[in-house]
Amino acid sequence: MVDIAQGQQDLFAMQVLLNPSIIVNDTDMSVIQIWSEAKYHRISPALQSILDSAKQHHYYLLCYPDLPWEDDPLRESKNGRLALFDLYFKHLEANNLPYSVIRGMGKQRSELAISIIQEKFGL
Repeated sequence: MVDIAQGQQDLFAMQVLLNPSIIVNDTDMSVIQIWSEAKYHRISPALQSILDSAKQHHYYLLCYPDLPWEDDPLRESKNGRLALFDLYFKHLEANNLPYSVIRGMGKQRSELAISIIQEKFGL
């Protein structure tokens, strides 16, 4: 988890240097924190140090688990998707982070995400 978190921090820093106006990522330190807590029931001191030093500004698109499950070697929690969604929701609320929930299927879902980004960032 520490290596993943450090790699994400390094990648994010490089993205800021290359294009600081808007960066879209599918993961960040919140994901590392929540997965560490959910899977290992703790956050190591080394990981906590990285999380504490992460200074990122985000707008979150929190995806509701209303899509059909698709098997994938890296995907876990087939039956725990709503519980994980709730962990992310509670994290965003507890930390007063801005977000929108994305729901729907296919084109409807992607159009909703695009319209929110356009609205929030004046694109």
